[in-house]
Amino acid sequence: EIQAGGGCFLDHFYGDECHMDGEFEYALTVVSTITSRPIPERGIMDAGFKTMSDGGSGRPTPIDRPGISLVYLSAEHGNLLLAPEAQGLAIGDRIEWIPGYSDTTTFLHNAFVGTRGDVVTAIIPLLGRGKLT
Repeated sequence: EIQAGGGCFLDHFYGDECHMDGEFEYALTVVSTITSRPIPERGIMDAGFKTMSDGGSGRPTPIDRPGISLVYLSAEHGNLLLAPEAQGLAIGDRIEWIPGYSDTTTFLHNAFVGTRGDVVTAIIPLLGRGKLT
């Protein structure tokens, strides 16, 4: 049994904790951009905990980016640790992430952007966002 709201995205909570990662594909990702490279072992991105969840239900992980580890998320930025194989990361590079928990990732966004490969196929407005009362 899964929750009706977040199970369709298959985040790390559902994949790891609910043991669904072998049955389904991850459907929700977040794309961030590198905004700073203060030292070779560090990268700063424009996605923080207001963009994707980093709670007790699972940590965001980069897709197809070996050597990149999330250290922490501040409100609007992410601090990354870069192993030697990832130190060629440059300002402006994009990283795609699987969120730790989709429910707390999606509630601050105004729309979902649907893609197939590198082509945007749909923009779905989240009309109920912010309408709890």
